[in-house]
Amino acid sequence: MKLNLDLIKNFIKENANLIVLLLMVIIFVSTTLIIAINLKPGIIPDEEAHFAFAKHFSTTWGIPPDTYDTYQWGWYIEQNPFLFHWINGRIINLVQLIVPSITDLELLITLRVINALSASGTVLFCYLLSKQIIKNKWWQLVPVFLLTNTLMFVFLAAGVNYDNLANLLSIAGMFFLVRVFNGRELYQNSLLWMISIALGTLVKFTLLPLALAMTIAWIIYLLLNRSQLSPLHLSGNKSLILILILLPLITFNFLIYGVNLIKYQSLRPACSDILEDSQCAISPYVTRHQELALDSKLTVFESIKDGYPNPLEYSSNIWIRNLFLRTYGILGHQSYFPIKIIDYYQALFYASIIIGILF
Repeated sequence: MKLNLDLIKNFIKENANLIVLLLMVIIFVSTTLIIAINLKPGIIPDEEAHFAFAKHFSTTWGIPPDTYDTYQWGWYIEQNPFLFHWINGRIINLVQLIVPSITDLELLITLRVINALSASGTVLFCYLLSKQIIKNKWWQLVPVFLLTNTLMFVFLAAGVNYDNLANLLSIAGMFFLVRVFNGRELYQNSLLWMISIALGTLVKFTLLPLALAMTIAWIIYLLLNRSQLSPLHLSGNKSLILILILLPLITFNFLIYGVNLIKYQSLRPACSDILEDSQCAISPYVTRHQELALDSKLTVFESIKDGYPNPLEYSSNIWIRNLFLRTYGILGHQSYFPIKIIDYYQALFYASIIIGILF
């Protein structure tokens, strides 16, 4: 018995950090599932629109056309990323096949649970990425702790939102790219980060700047280390499979963004490029853009003269202050923190920048 107790004590001592990680993951998953199962529809930002698109995609195995039920939300299917809604459409097909009498609310909760799993994958990759960068096993837990205690991340993780899948694919891509920088299996990890980001840009177009930055960083790494690189060997089954996965993803990205640049001179077409004026008129985004266009635009000097902050003051004080107010709230633009506590967060933020530069 004493031997068994000693083994247990040694195991706990040697794996204490992993036990703490497991507890954090359990708390995060439990919290998101409780919210997902019990929260009423219409509270999580954009969830109603994502659910409507998922149901529309469930009507066909391909990419469905825009209809009133979709463009009334101000989002468009044609020549736009589609992967998140396509996957959710397939999940709806599968669930309805198993439970034909399932209600919309039950479908919504099912998709919420799937999204919670995606967010849990983000937490896992956050830890794996942390391990690649941070050597101390306890400090490796800090990014996971910060992520699982960021209220907006937890709240969105419990809802149907394409940010959950986009976050997972983004951090997965960063993990594989950092493995490349750390000298781990260059070719396979290069293919894996490309696949992750290529999938991510099919989920949300705002991942394109990340894809560009990662590509530039990867190319610079290859140029700086070209003398140490071994000859290209992609004859293995794993590499060939990864290439076969990557090629259609690149094709899909070109058919969306490449065609958009050629045809519309923009990464995303305007509403008027793909729909009739009468259809665009019901879009809340088009209406808002038209209202803003009517307002007279001030120059920087005119805005300062009228009492607005100068660019330096806005970027260093107002923007960062709002960043903390909104990121650590639960609904983005709606914050609940006492205003004075934000000064503490700002001081901590600037201190972390100075420490980061020094070390």
